Parts: sequence; structure tokens; C-alpha cells
Amino acid sequence: MKVSPIAVALGAALVLTGCSASDSLDDLSAVTHVHNVVIHDGQVLAGTHEGLYAQQEDGRWLLLGEKFDVMGLTAVDGQLLVSGHPSPNFPFPDPLGLLESDNSGETWSSRGLTGEVDFHLLDASANTIVGAAANLGALIRSEDRGTSWEPLTVNALTDFALNPANPEEIVVASPEGLQWSRDGGATFDWVYPETRVEKLDWSEGGLMGATATGVWMWDSAGAEWLELQDGFQQVYDIAGSENQVAVLDGFQVSMIELPLN
Repeated sequence: MKVSPIAVALGAALVLTGCSASDSLDDLSAVTHVHNVVIHDGQVLAGTHEGLYAQQEDGRWLLLGEKFDVMGLTAVDGQLLVSGHPSPNFPFPDPLGLLESDNSGETWSSRGLTGEVDFHLLDASANTIVGAAANLGALIRSEDRGTSWEPLTVNALTDFALNPANPEEIVVASPEGLQWSRDGGATFDWVYPETRVEKLDWSEGGLMGATATGVWMWDSAGAEWLELQDGFQQVYDIAGSENQVAVLDGFQVSMIELPLN
């Protein structure tokens, strides 16, 4: 795979030792870092420095499978896709490239680029996968579920999202505004809404964005962000479903009910 480097603004992975997380946590403050959240089969999952955790009905968090550093994380068509770094007992080289699971994170297999690419951000729609490859400084795209990849040329980004109903539509969040593609990333048009979101997620419920303290929903008619909820301490990630948004606020995860259409 040959890619051209571009400026990608990505959060660096924490390289820490002495992890103390167990197989079951009262809350996520017991881990050293939470990278991301996703809603998979109606359950909220959190990708952490010490593994993938699932929130239980009583609010506790249960470790799924082996511990490893879960950087990129997304769900598509009943599968989980991840990237990151292995623990000593995790049977893959570093970096992990693209791994997939058909059993909600209990076991993993390689989709490619293992030992080559560290995806800090991942999203997928149908057979299309887009990832921010931190070690390459590039945003790359696959149309065949990870078999082959090509680079996308965008300005510095903080996050991106794919339309779950149309994998040709990609939105990139940048400090200057939104970069919007409707041709699979071949070209991007700039959109300059008043609100500058840093995080994005696109689900059946619509396109959502987050600033440091608020969560927003995209209004395509007005080409603007409409506020869903404000007052968070620090939003690190969001994950949407058909009628909810999971918000990673520090080490806490809260849910927002989406308005009915």
C-alpha cells in the first residue's frame, strides 16, 4: 500500500504501564484512558487503553475478550472493527492494523494491515471503510472491506463520518468547518456552519456532532447545527443509533434521546 502523507490532527495514544483495570468495572475511571464509544446491537461499548468494555444494565462495565489498547473502533452490519496496540498476550503484531469480530469482541481476526497501520479513527458503511492512519499521517479508504486502500486528500481533521445509507458520502470535521464529499472522497466541498464541531457520528438517526461541551444534530435544510444538549465537562466521543446518542464525557457515558421526526 502506498499513500501520500497529509496533515491529520490526531490525538496521540497514551503509552502507559501498570494498568489496573479488571474484567468488571464500577465505572470507566478505573482505566487509564477511554478512546471512543460505539453502540453495537443496542449496547454501549467503550474502547479503552486496557480493552473493550460493554456497559451492563446495572451500569457496570464488562471486559469483552482479551485486553488490548483499542484505538480505532466502529460497528457495521453486525461486526466490530478495531485498531490499536496489542497487550503481551494478544496474538497480533504492533500496530494491529484492522481487526474484525463477528462475536461482539470475544475473539478477533485480521482484515489486513496488521503490523503496518495504527488507525486512531475508523468508520464504515456497507463495504467501505475509512481510517485515519496515525503512523502514516493519512486518511485512507477501502471499498472492499479492507482488502485494498487508497489515500484521501483532505485538510487537517479532528474526526469524520460516513453516511450509513450511502458510503459515497463522507463528512470531515476540521477547525475551519466541514469538508463534505459525495463521491467517495474524490472531491470535497467546504461547508462553514457557525458551530465548529470536533467529533462526528452518522447513524440512522442522522448526522451528529460534538463540541467540547455540547452535542448537536445536523439540519440539512438549513445547513447548520442544532443543539441537542449542552453543559458537558469534556466530550471526547459520541456514538449514535436510530434514537439515541451515547456521549463520552470524560470517563462518564450518558445517553441523549433523539427527537422524533
